[in-house]
Parts: sequence; C-alpha cells; structure tokens
Amino acid sequence: MRIVQTSYSLLLQLLLFAVVGFYSYTASGQELPKVGGGAMPVIGSVTATPGSQISGYDWQEQWVVSGSSCTKNSQEGYEATLWISNEGDESYTVENLAVRDDPDGIFQIVDPGNIQPGAEIKAGVKEEFRILFKPTEEKYYGSRIRLTFSIHGVIDSVDSFLDGIGVESSVGIDDVEFTVNPSDNPQQTRELVDIRSTGTRPLIITYITLTGTDSADFSFVGGPPALPLVILPGKKQTLEISFHPSGTSSSERRAQLNVQGDFAYADCLPERSDSSAELIGRIGTLSVDGEESVAGYGIRSVMPNPFSHKVEVRFALREAGETSVALYTVSGVLLRELLREKLNSGEQNLKLDLDIPSGVYYLHITSGNWSESRKVWSVK
Repeated sequence: MRIVQTSYSLLLQLLLFAVVGFYSYTASGQELPKVGGGAMPVIGSVTATPGSQISGYDWQEQWVVSGSSCTKNSQEGYEATLWISNEGDESYTVENLAVRDDPDGIFQIVDPGNIQPGAEIKAGVKEEFRILFKPTEEKYYGSRIRLTFSIHGVIDSVDSFLDGIGVESSVGIDDVEFTVNPSDNPQQTRELVDIRSTGTRPLIITYITLTGTDSADFSFVGGPPALPLVILPGKKQTLEISFHPSGTSSSERRAQLNVQGDFAYADCLPERSDSSAELIGRIGTLSVDGEESVAGYGIRSVMPNPFSHKVEVRFALREAGETSVALYTVSGVLLRELLREKLNSGEQNLKLDLDIPSGVYYLHITSGNWSESRKVWSVK
C-alpha cells in the first residue's frame, strides 16, 4: 500500500510540474513545442508580443503655430521621424497606427510610410513614419502614439508617448515722437526708446536697425547697441535716439526702428507686440495753445485702421502742388503708388480700395517739400 501511495504522489507532482512549466514557458514569450507538425496557438496577450516596438518623441520647446499675420514664426508645425520595429522572431500584421488622447489634434501623422493596415512586419524589420507637432498655446502637450497589430489572428497593441511644449516670446516697442524748433541751435533733440520683453521667456535681440526714407535724420546716441541683447521676461532695454534734421524745409520726418531676434511675434496689430517702432520727428514752433504747428500740412485720419479693403484718407495741403500718395512695406520698399496728380490747397479726402495681403504698411504722402507717413494695418 505504501508503494502505491508513493507512486500516486509522484505522479501528481510530475503532472503539476508539467502544467506549471507549460504556462511559465508560454508567459515567457517562447514558442511552444510543436505537436502534430504545427505550432500550438497563442491565446490572448498571455504571451509576450513578438518584439513589437514603437518609438515616442519629445519636441521639448517649440514656437506656437499661429494663423495670424502677426506671427514671425512661418512654421506650420514641427515634424519628426518615428519608427516601429519587430525585434522578435515572428512576423506580425499592422492593423492601425493612430494618435490617442489628443482632442485638440496637436499631434498628427503626416506620412505613415509603409505602416499601412494589412502590412506584414517581418522579424528584424524597422519601418519609419513622420508625425507633426502643432502647438497653439503656451503650455505642455502630451499624447500617445499606438500601433495595433495582430499575430495568429489575435489583436494586440503597443503605445509610446508624444510630448512637447508650446512657447511664446514677444517684443514690445512704442512709437516715439521728437520735436525741434527751427530756432534751436543746434537743431537736435533726444528721446528714449524702450524695448520690452513681453513674453514668458528671455528675449534675444540679434539685429537692430533704423530704416525709412528719413532714417539719416535719426541716430543711436553713442552708436548702435552691442548685440546680442538679452532681455528677461517683464524687463526692458532702453536706447537713446537722437533726431537731428538735415534741413527745415519739411515739417515732419519719419523712420522705423526695427529689431530682429529670438521671438515669435512681430508686426502685429496694436493689441499685440510689434517689432517695429515708428520714429516721428517734427520741425515746427508751438502755437499759443501749446499744440505743434504743422504749417498747414498734415494727415488728418486714416479710417478704418485696421482695414479690410476700403479705406478713407483725409489730409490737408497748405499750398496747391503735385501730390503723391504711396504705400510702403515696413522695410521701406515701395509696394505701389496710389495717387500722383496736382491737387488744390485745403482739405483732401481720398477713398481707396486696397486689396493687399494682411500685414503692416506705411501710407506716405508727399506734396512739395512736405511729406508724412502713417502706419496702417491690412486684415483679411
């Protein structure tokens, strides 16, 4: 009887060892022993995947993508190359490749490459695809990229992470007016111009210049500033500019102070930062009420401003004469001449239909020895 019990106990142990070994071997991802000339089926995801791998990507900090004309950033997004691979010893079939947990559509697959539904990914193969990061706000973005595949008719998936941060930085410069009296000797005055860092990260200015038809009448006191300028968020860099008109024939001179650097927003509407400041130098005396005399000349108004197509310009001429009305880009390049004819003295009312791209421009009027500019905005 003892011999029978011992044999029975040994039989139970051997059976238990076989069952445990079977499941341990399966869970380790190893191929099961073949029975009857075929492989035993893999059930669910109890076994490890056949080496299916998918890469993720961290874009770290990238400028926000804006459809507004006021952004200097011309990028429509930031692409990166990712990949899937098969590091196992058995092929699998692609069911789907998709971005998950991204309700705003910040991450987009722009080129799946050969990773198409039904494609067979053999052992040892790596396939690439392209994905786009389009941040629209200054914040952190996180999502997942998922590869869904099948092997032996069983569907499984593997995920990886997509990360990125949208950042903004902008510069603010105010327009500055200078006034000298013709009787002053020398005819010169100075004003301070502040360049402000209005974003949330340091502002790096790499280029500063004075442009425009009258730029020779303006100069940096002590010479141009040393570059690059690094301005911390919420801080400013003050420049001193001198206005020294070369003559007294014109009542007003205009130039632009332009900056370039590591920031996203430029040439924006009044409520946004602007990388170009208008410098207005006036030559004239003061009237009894303290207002500056423009000697009978001047741009009265440009309405509406910003405008879409139609705009009305009101200006005054002290004397009759040939008058030119022209539109310039912010860099001082003539875009088009809108009017050139002899006008009578007095108040003028000019109605224009300007079909031009969105952006910042300068409307420049010249008559005799007088000229004046006005910054205008086109918004489509």
